[in-house]
Amino acid sequence: MNHTVALLLVSALGLGACAPAPIPRDRVTVAVPTVPQGPHPHREHEEYSITILANAFEGLVRQQSDLTIAPCLAKSWETPDERTWVFRLREDVLLHDGRRFEAKHVVAAFERAKFDSRTEYGPAQRIHRIEARNSDTVVFETVDPVYAASSFAIGIAVDPIQSGDLPVGTGPYRLVSLQSRQSTILQAFSEHWEGRPEVDFLEFRASPDPGQRLEWLRKGEADLMPAISLAEASSLETVQSVRVVSSAGLRVIFLGMRCTPGQLGVGVENPFSDARVRKAVACAIDRDALTRVRGASSGAVVNQIFVQESYGYVTGIAPIPHDPDLSRRLLAEAEYPHGLEISLDFPRGKYVDIERTANKIAMDLGEVGIRATPRPTSVESIARGEPSPIWLLGWITTEGVLRTYDLLLHSPAPGLGMFNSMGYHDREMDEILNRARGMSPGDRIPLYATIVEKLMNEMPIVPLYRETDRYALNSDLEFQPRLDRRILGAQLHWK
Repeated sequence: MNHTVALLLVSALGLGACAPAPIPRDRVTVAVPTVPQGPHPHREHEEYSITILANAFEGLVRQQSDLTIAPCLAKSWETPDERTWVFRLREDVLLHDGRRFEAKHVVAAFERAKFDSRTEYGPAQRIHRIEARNSDTVVFETVDPVYAASSFAIGIAVDPIQSGDLPVGTGPYRLVSLQSRQSTILQAFSEHWEGRPEVDFLEFRASPDPGQRLEWLRKGEADLMPAISLAEASSLETVQSVRVVSSAGLRVIFLGMRCTPGQLGVGVENPFSDARVRKAVACAIDRDALTRVRGASSGAVVNQIFVQESYGYVTGIAPIPHDPDLSRRLLAEAEYPHGLEISLDFPRGKYVDIERTANKIAMDLGEVGIRATPRPTSVESIARGEPSPIWLLGWITTEGVLRTYDLLLHSPAPGLGMFNSMGYHDREMDEILNRARGMSPGDRIPLYATIVEKLMNEMPIVPLYRETDRYALNSDLEFQPRLDRRILGAQLHWK
């Protein structure tokens, strides 16, 4: 049963000759493209759903704004051997319903994630056994070596006392209302172990239409809007009560292509099962032009699926060339001398200027004879690998480079290949990834170089550019962008 708190939305931004209404200092409303479909952190993989639920459900460890890992519900940990992790919990943590947080709650949460058929949290699949040694100590035994504490950052949701209520957590906010695809409302938890947050209510209000979200901001119905474009930022220059902040982003926009042979329709074979066609697509795209909007930069070209701040980023890699002539030769070698006709799928409204990106790529492909028609669809359809064999998506690496490769490139297996929509199956790649999982992070670096070399030759994905993160917000709201793009209510303050 969902419980709804009626929130009075007062217009905070005055436009024209109208005097601004008083700002409701007890809440912050964030305009986002989507909200969680449910209250279970381990089932979520979508960026905004993860950040929203992170306000209510904490993990044993947490990621800092610079991507380093710090203690959270666990005050310390040790690894007696490469397959054993021992976590010692804080003694001053309460659940949202007043119960003391204990090791048994950790065990229940991870077992739920491990055995839930709808789980999206792969690392839980790597747990062989979990034990509450006592009320403040949890011991994990893993299937294979785990070297990163980030594998234990899963948000811990505990079953409520009253059947039908929302799950409870330990975070600085508790879930009050969750309306799928519409809004999520959270209320400050006064007994949080780090103290009560300053903002009483946090509302995430969803619309897939960036124009609608921008209108909420203009009218004062929203106080913060992530993921705005340069054009949208320019349109806000005359609105005195709104300011724009920006920072280098963590998200990489990439092109994915289905690698498996098969028919796309009656008598139409999948051309992208041929690596030469995939390389032709990559060489046809002017990636520098994708990042330029009205003469300004809207991102930075990348050659890997993660940004250079990520540990494991391989330096010295020659960039993918923009070479239309080479693209045409590759198409001719693959027996497509007259090009081909395709649909290019993209998730409208999900990423900044993604429709513009799709249109620009279609123009570049048209120059080499690939007649591409941009087609808006949903992230869910693309993730299922339907219906087009070529698409645009974004990726954020927060759990480490190896985890990104495991999710995107490994053949489907428990906890692996969960986002391999390309249908990319390569025995050598699987062996490299399996070997890397049993090595320390430093020892993996040579293998990462081998992986990047394979990807440059086979091109199941084409990294395009790194986004610049821009946020529009009420001028009286204090907010510092994080590299991982999370919006945490405890870090928001009114001036």
